[in-house]
Amino acid sequence: MCVKILVSGASSYVGNHVARALHLSGHDVVGTFRRSNSRTESLSLELGIEMIQVDLATEGDFSHLPTDFDAVVHNAGSFPWVDVDIENVVNCNVVGTMNLTNWLKKQNSVSRIVMYSTLSVYGNIVDSILTEKTPTNSHEIYGSSKLASEHLMTESTNCDNQLIIRFPIVLGNNAHRAFIPQMVENFKNNSSVKIFNPHKLYNSMTTLGAVAELTNSFLISEMSGRHLVNIGAENPMTVLKIAEFLKNSLNSKSIISHHEVETNCYLIDNALAISLGYQAPTVQGALEYYAIESGWW
Repeated sequence: MCVKILVSGASSYVGNHVARALHLSGHDVVGTFRRSNSRTESLSLELGIEMIQVDLATEGDFSHLPTDFDAVVHNAGSFPWVDVDIENVVNCNVVGTMNLTNWLKKQNSVSRIVMYSTLSVYGNIVDSILTEKTPTNSHEIYGSSKLASEHLMTESTNCDNQLIIRFPIVLGNNAHRAFIPQMVENFKNNSSVKIFNPHKLYNSMTTLGAVAELTNSFLISEMSGRHLVNIGAENPMTVLKIAEFLKNSLNSKSIISHHEVETNCYLIDNALAISLGYQAPTVQGALEYYAIESGWW
């Protein structure tokens, strides 16, 4: 089954992989990007995917888009970082999603939407098991802006078949910013690595491949309704075992030390996501995927 899919933010880390995977699955993919980069050029020149420059926060840019899409994968978003200020985060995550939902109201052909969000909407998680029923209480701009964008998508569009996916760490080549990729950088540099909760179980991760598979599965399914799921890995490992795996994979000489003060460490319940077609990797499998995709093995 081939459908025409708009992937917003196709020049990003996750968006690039998903756009590529959907194209290779036989779909007609059109990607948007705000700023051109090597990923944009790769999708366009290597695979022939149509790439259109659109800043979602600029309402007039939507006139550049075709109007015959069957589905939309809303990936575009901003995370506050050294070169990304709060205004950028709000414009991209909230204003951009609002403009997208206004555009979607005019698109009668769009029958399915997949939106990528984040576990950051939960804020400081005190539960030992994280489920979709865990209250959202984010008090920082990124989680709050993504939660607002979720509400905009569910409340401001006419499309009744939606899947919102809340991400943990997404592992793959060029993974960045999060806890595990930061450990990897230290191991590569043979720098010391200090970890919290060394003996507690951890499964807050998934892979680029698992995200693409779940997205494609929903887009081609006959599943109806609006769904919101958390995703993570199965068969948790301790934080120390994860660190040791990464160290050994990279032949690092780094010394692993432990923080004396422990913090809360929760496990993600994948049951609802699995019932909707999510093929959850094991923690070991996710780490091996990361190693292979990154060229360590």
